[in-house]
Amino acid sequence: LERLQIIENSPRHGAVSSICIDEECCVLILGTTRGIIDIWDIRFNVLIRSWSFGDHAPITHVEVCQFYGKNSVIVVGGSSKTFLTIWNFVKGHCQYAFINSDEQPSMEHFLPIEKGLEELNFCGIRSLNALSTISVSNDKILLTDEATSSIVMFSLNELSSSKAVISPSRFSDVFIPTQVTANLTMLLRKMKRTSTHSVDDSLYHHDIINSISTCEVDETPLLVACDNSGLIGIFQ
Repeated sequence: LERLQIIENSPRHGAVSSICIDEECCVLILGTTRGIIDIWDIRFNVLIRSWSFGDHAPITHVEVCQFYGKNSVIVVGGSSKTFLTIWNFVKGHCQYAFINSDEQPSMEHFLPIEKGLEELNFCGIRSLNALSTISVSNDKILLTDEATSSIVMFSLNELSSSKAVISPSRFSDVFIPTQVTANLTMLLRKMKRTSTHSVDDSLYHHDIINSISTCEVDETPLLVACDNSGLIGIFQ
């Protein structure tokens, strides 16, 4: 392959840990180990915008979110309080915050920090949520929660219908959307202990799920999940 250009991202922003390109192939989105998001115009090799937020936990995954428009990006990391956030990378504001708790963080937690980025203290991996892997398909986001060995499905079309689709625990998740501002919606997670538990837990994962994939067989949607013990589960 022939090298066409080089983009030199500031090493003081941290190592690049995840990248994606917008659907028009004009914008390169970088997430770094210092919890900074860098937006590059790759047509002109120009850094458009950089910001951090929350407690600037390392960014482990960025991916365009076409469901909310061409300028939306999913960010895993940045805040230890969230599963993920969705940002408008052109306007630089947080649209949605998926909280791993029923306690609502302050709105200021999701305001972009654009000055003094190189002086931010390194958060370190300990502040990351126990989040292993993520899969995005149309209006659904599937992610694994290491703390409960479960797989949570966020429904972007109807946030309140989000739920844990695979879980061996005796808890059920209820997700409560809260409109914080005209531009920001938070989805709070409330875990409830179930009164009955008739499902055979041996059919589910009890180790960290580190890979998931979706597929369709004979028009039947399937979810495949693999964990550290070598168990591969196929769910309908």
